[in-house]
Amino acid sequence: MRAVVCHSFGPLDQLTVEEKEAPAACGPGAVRIEVAAAGVNFVDALLAQGLYQLKPPLPFVPGSEVAGTVVELGEGVDSVTLGDRVLATGGLAGGFAEQMIARAAQVMPAPVTLSDGQVATFFQSYLTAWFALRERAHAEAGQTILVLGAGSGIGLAAVEADLDRTAGVGVLDGIVDGDEQRLHQSLCIAPHLAGLPRHDGVEEQAICGRKHAAFGEGDVEHILQRDGLHLEADRPDLCARQEQ
Repeated sequence: MRAVVCHSFGPLDQLTVEEKEAPAACGPGAVRIEVAAAGVNFVDALLAQGLYQLKPPLPFVPGSEVAGTVVELGEGVDSVTLGDRVLATGGLAGGFAEQMIARAAQVMPAPVTLSDGQVATFFQSYLTAWFALRERAHAEAGQTILVLGAGSGIGLAAVEADLDRTAGVGVLDGIVDGDEQRLHQSLCIAPHLAGLPRHDGVEEQAICGRKHAAFGEGDVEHILQRDGLHLEADRPDLCARQEQ
């Protein structure tokens, strides 16, 4: 099978596309997936460069989330069946290949309304946004969330997830550039987006000033950064740390 291989940690242009042996037969509780699309995430780039807190043994195949078809089931797997179209994560690696082995607990049926490309980008961005806003921020109805980089994967997920209905959050705002604002407008989401330049301390104003003119007079209770980090708007110590 063809796969993207990382032989040494370093610049991304050192990755190579090679012919490799397909993964060994599924063990108990595992699923083999014929990959149709793979998501490309920031964490994948960090892993390939050796900049992530965990380092896979070399050589390895990057890629942490995929969409594809189940072609083999390990013993005891009954959550999916052969031929199912699924979304899956292989943990931290294995997705940039024609086949991937994943634990059955990390495999689920893919929504029929989503394309393979959309399915392959669901896990990391949407679950990171959900975890940050619900488990870390404990966002509540009526609060305002400032999403920095609302055109990024996590930012788009936070805005598009319609959290006012699924999580009780009242308002989502975002800082985007012109192209990202047009993206949101084309998707008919995020009516409160503010298209602001990303220089001259605009983001620092948004974090520490809390009442930038583009967002009116209301306070911002929570801030979601591009990397999924949640900041509390009324914590000047966090703001100062962010500016350093």
